[in-house]
Amino acid sequence: RERVSSLLSELEGSDDHKLQLLAEQLSIYQSELEAQQQELIDSQELVHHQLQQRALLLDRLPVPYFILDRDLRIVDWNNAARVKANLASRQKVPLFFAALFTDADGQTLRDWLYDPRNWAEPFEISLANDANSIFRLEAEPFEDGQILAHLSDVTDLKQTKSSLKKSVEELNHALKFMTLATAAGDLGLWRYNP
Repeated sequence: RERVSSLLSELEGSDDHKLQLLAEQLSIYQSELEAQQQELIDSQELVHHQLQQRALLLDRLPVPYFILDRDLRIVDWNNAARVKANLASRQKVPLFFAALFTDADGQTLRDWLYDPRNWAEPFEISLANDANSIFRLEAEPFEDGQILAHLSDVTDLKQTKSSLKKSVEELNHALKFMTLATAAGDLGLWRYNP
C-alpha cells in the first residue's frame, strides 16, 4: 500500500512514460499479492488437512483420550474414551470430567487436575460405571489452556502385583519354616523318620 501511495504521488503532472512505468509496477504488485493470497490459501488447506489427520489418529488410538477445558469439562474424546466411559457419540450437554469417576475420587481428581505440578505422577482412579477396574490417569497441557487426559487400564497389573506380593509372602513364610526346621534338625530336636 505504501508503494502504491508513493507511486500515485509521483503521478501528479507526469508524462506518459511515467504512467507506463506505474502501470507496470502496479501489475507486478498485483501479481505478488495474488501469489501471497494463493500461498495463504494453500497454507490454510494444509493446516485444515493436518488437523483432520490428527483428529482421525487420536480417534483411532486404543487408549482413551479426553480433552478438557479450564473448568474440567470434557470438550472432546476419542472412540476408546467413548466406549470405556459409556458416553454418547457426541453428547450435547457439557459433562464434567470428574462425573465419570466414583464420588470418592471426584474432589481428589479435581485437585489433582487443577495443579499441573501433580501431572508428573499418574493418578489412579476408578470409573463410576466400572468400579472394579483401576485406571491410571495422566494429563498434559494441550492447546489454548486445555488439558489432554488419557486413561490406562492397570487392573491386571494391580492384580498381578497383588498375586506376586502374596506369593512372596508365602515363600518367605516357607523359607522361615525351612530355616527353623533345619535349625531344629541341627540341634537334634527334630528327626526325619521315613
